[in-house]
Amino acid sequence: MILSVFTAIPSPVQASISNDDVSIKAAIEPMPGVFYDTADVIDWTPKVTIENQYPFSSDPRTIDLEVCGGDQTAQSVCPSQHVVFQTTAISNGLAPAGSSGDSEVVTFYSFLWFVDEADLTTYSGVFTIMFHFAIEDDNPANDHLRYTVTIEEDLTDLVVNDHNVDTNQVYNSNTAIPADLDIRTRSWPEGFNFYTGWSMHLVNPVVAESTDCVDWEKWHTGQGDMNGNEIILHNTTHYDTNSQSIHAPHIIDVSISSNSQRILGEINVSGSMFDGIHDVNVKVTLNNTELYSQDWQFIGDNTVQNAIYYTDFANGTICFTVTMTVPDIEVGAASHELSGYSGNSNSLNIPLPDIVAPYSGIFEVRAYVNGTFIDPNAHNDLITFEIIVNDTTDVWIREVVPARGAPSYIYQGGQYLSRFPYGQDSIRVVSGNIGWVTTEVRVELNLYTLTTNDYAAGPFTCNSTLAPGNEFVCEFDFSTTGAFILNATIISTDGNIDSLPGDNWLEQAIIVDFGAINPSIAYPTQGEVYESGEPILAVASVDPQAPMPLNYTWRMNFMEILGYGQVTNITMPMGEWVLTLYVTDEAGNLEIATQSIRILNRVQLESTPHVVGGDSISTYSMELVFEDPVLPPAGQFYPEAYNRNKEPLAMFNLTMVSPSGQDISVDSINAWMDLDHFLPPAINRSTVEVLRVPDWDDVQLETLSNGDGYVVQENGSINLFTQGDIGGSFMLIGHLDPVVVNPANLTIILQKDGQAKLTWENEGDVENPYFGGWRIYRKSPYRFSFPFETESQFNSATVGYEVLEVPSNTVSWQDPTFWEDDTCLSYLVMSHNRAGVTDWRFGNVSNAVWDPITERMVVDEVCVDDSNPETIVDSISASVSFNNNTKLHSIHISWSWPEIDEQGPLTWNLYRAQSVVPSVTYLEPVLTNLQGEPGQMYWFNETESGLKESIHVGQFYYYVLVPFDEVGNSDYLVRQNAVGVTVVDQFWEYHLAPPPPEEPDPPSLPGVGPSEWYGRLVDDFNSDRFQQAGVVCLAVTLLNILMIPMLINKYKEQRVKIKRKRARQRRFEGDSDLADDLDDFFD
Repeated sequence: MILSVFTAIPSPVQASISNDDVSIKAAIEPMPGVFYDTADVIDWTPKVTIENQYPFSSDPRTIDLEVCGGDQTAQSVCPSQHVVFQTTAISNGLAPAGSSGDSEVVTFYSFLWFVDEADLTTYSGVFTIMFHFAIEDDNPANDHLRYTVTIEEDLTDLVVNDHNVDTNQVYNSNTAIPADLDIRTRSWPEGFNFYTGWSMHLVNPVVAESTDCVDWEKWHTGQGDMNGNEIILHNTTHYDTNSQSIHAPHIIDVSISSNSQRILGEINVSGSMFDGIHDVNVKVTLNNTELYSQDWQFIGDNTVQNAIYYTDFANGTICFTVTMTVPDIEVGAASHELSGYSGNSNSLNIPLPDIVAPYSGIFEVRAYVNGTFIDPNAHNDLITFEIIVNDTTDVWIREVVPARGAPSYIYQGGQYLSRFPYGQDSIRVVSGNIGWVTTEVRVELNLYTLTTNDYAAGPFTCNSTLAPGNEFVCEFDFSTTGAFILNATIISTDGNIDSLPGDNWLEQAIIVDFGAINPSIAYPTQGEVYESGEPILAVASVDPQAPMPLNYTWRMNFMEILGYGQVTNITMPMGEWVLTLYVTDEAGNLEIATQSIRILNRVQLESTPHVVGGDSISTYSMELVFEDPVLPPAGQFYPEAYNRNKEPLAMFNLTMVSPSGQDISVDSINAWMDLDHFLPPAINRSTVEVLRVPDWDDVQLETLSNGDGYVVQENGSINLFTQGDIGGSFMLIGHLDPVVVNPANLTIILQKDGQAKLTWENEGDVENPYFGGWRIYRKSPYRFSFPFETESQFNSATVGYEVLEVPSNTVSWQDPTFWEDDTCLSYLVMSHNRAGVTDWRFGNVSNAVWDPITERMVVDEVCVDDSNPETIVDSISASVSFNNNTKLHSIHISWSWPEIDEQGPLTWNLYRAQSVVPSVTYLEPVLTNLQGEPGQMYWFNETESGLKESIHVGQFYYYVLVPFDEVGNSDYLVRQNAVGVTVVDQFWEYHLAPPPPEEPDPPSLPGVGPSEWYGRLVDDFNSDRFQQAGVVCLAVTLLNILMIPMLINKYKEQRVKIKRKRARQRRFEGDSDLADDLDDFFD
């Protein structure tokens, strides 16, 4: 496929170039001769390297880029009919040749290819890339660069991305090194195998060397020859030539000879690699001081190469040293064939054959893939990296130190002796492998008496396998006191030869003594806290110089045994204890260490639904006492809450107590509580704070401090935590939205005697627990205004006018004051919160209506009424009548209603008395609320009946009308509004009267005859009162007959009990006296 469609860019104008030579050295992108995929071309950014060839600075140059279809490398420029792209770039000025900045990579931007299907018939996929300087300089030959690239629609290619060999690691020879290549496959056809492999090379190695030396002595005789020159004699001692062929077939031989004037060094190369470059270095020295050094180079052709070098005569050792190097030598290689890969993959791990180095050295490894003929790009099939191979064996004794404790020294016998502990784990020998080969080693320790150098102890040995870089620690027991020479050695036991045996041994003077134990409790540490039942790791520490072995016993408060050993697990009951450690050595010496420890009791907290989790910690047995939250006391003002602009919301008590009632101390309380069961939903939980309540009946609140605190969570829970106390009482405060309430229809109801009653209707959230109630203000004679603009306006308007507070459910209030007539009143009812703080925004004023224009209440004037009406009815009269059908008498009262006077409409009550009275204040009315039109007649009839309250024949009745004004004022005086009447028996006016009955004879007494006194007695016996009194007297007599004997018996029984009790007391007192006598006897 051919890719085309480019935009031609005109070349900028370039000034003429004179005395200048800048070359186009190489193309970086696209690379010459490389095959590209169409997807690669889109990302091309052409780059070319230019270099200054003159020893002078060069000016910026304009570089033209041309892309031609087909192979146009034979042309100087792209033929116009084949040009597919043109652009330019301008370089910077370059520094003189050989100096920094004498070259530059020039980048061409705005290079973008597009796919044009129309070009497929024009181009074959080969493109020519041409770079030109716009103006040629002094050397036109290097001002141009032409090459071809090939672009394929689906490029088949294998690309090596990376490898996984760790080049920082040092390897051993003849040891397999696993390796993988990371490759990219591009349209690799299925069924085609490829090869991966590696080759290992020495880069620029010395392949052969030879040295020949001669001791030369020049003797001036002082005599001349026939030509007049001084005769000089030469004495020489020739050394054997030392030649070495490091890598076959390369061989160098050097021999020293002389002529009459110079010393000659003849060099012969008899072995070389065909067609390879060989570099030979010749160095001539006199007494190890270099006289000169020269290099020469040849191409190997299987013939002997030779050269002769000269030096002047001189006294001393003259040496000719020759070395030969080649670019590289392959020392190893391997490859294998892979199958089963196809398609496209950006990263694919494929195995290499294991890499194996034949000997030590620094090698360059060249890893590759080989796709044979179907992989057109060879430049991306190879990756090189360096590995280091080292087979050096080197083990050493790094140090010999005490196995316990830090090194210390004792000055004795004129020298410092290293101090070592007695017994187990006395001596520590640290050895290591600082070579590059894993080796088997044995460490041996011997001791000798310091003063006599006699053998004292040993050998102590230990064996190990040491990898390169690893160390090995041997610890030895030594149970002898005294001063010694310690000798430690290390050797390889697997046949490896140590390259540096001088560090394989170490010797020092030491002293071993019997030190103090000095025990301590390393763990638990001072003040450590545990929970009851929790396993406690007990760790004992002793002086590093303590004699080993030691016995460890753990006790509680010096008594109860808890466990044994330097490290053990123990458990202890809750409380505060002294952990005691007893340590004894093998000689029976005992030393003791102690440590205080606290074992805590952790109690889980729960008191649903309020306390939902948490715990409390103490050294005592305890339990949670939680009192359900309550609202703050009504009318109680808490300054601390209001100083924070918040309201008291709820109070609760959370305390840890002892079940047995004893005083306890608590380390901490960590309680989780659900605020939803403390507060109404409307309260913003983020505003909630917790304060401590020192006294439930006081208003003082305290901020949580000294480690006490709380955290309100987003989910509505609160975490309360205290330190060092048993808890207590707490208050929740927070931001409380105003309680919107209204005493609607606030009205003054006037009452008699100058009194007034206030009524209203409760509207709004009056059931809110934080609504405290109503506060009533009263003003006379002026009126209140409402609403208020500010709190200060409210305060100034109500100061001195507060009357009282009433509960939140109150809807009326009776003013107890009896006001003088025509006193005008105004009332203000305002809401207040639970703490008694008035909310000046919510309330009402009495007898007012809302004016929507002024947005204020229009207040009416209301004045009390304390005057009593004195109005008189007209023509009041009374009469008595008899109904022969019902045989009943009736009284008929009638009057005429008076005119309405200045006292206004009145109501009347009708009263009845049985005597003429001046006032009816204490009588119950017969009729109430009577009224009628002026001049209208009104009447009232009352008929006798069997009721006591009814009228009766022969009785006098006095009827009174009393007036009442609208508010109920009345003096209850009887003026002319009264009439009296007597009920005369009118029955006989309708009937004949019967004759009167004869008087009965008085009862007779035997022997006396008729007796009026006896008659009266008989009448008294028949009366109800006498009979009732007789029954009562008889009952009292019967009770006396029954109760008196029972009381006497009870009294006797109590006397017997008292006598028995006194007898027992006397008997006990006698026993006590006897016991005292016995005590005195034995004393």
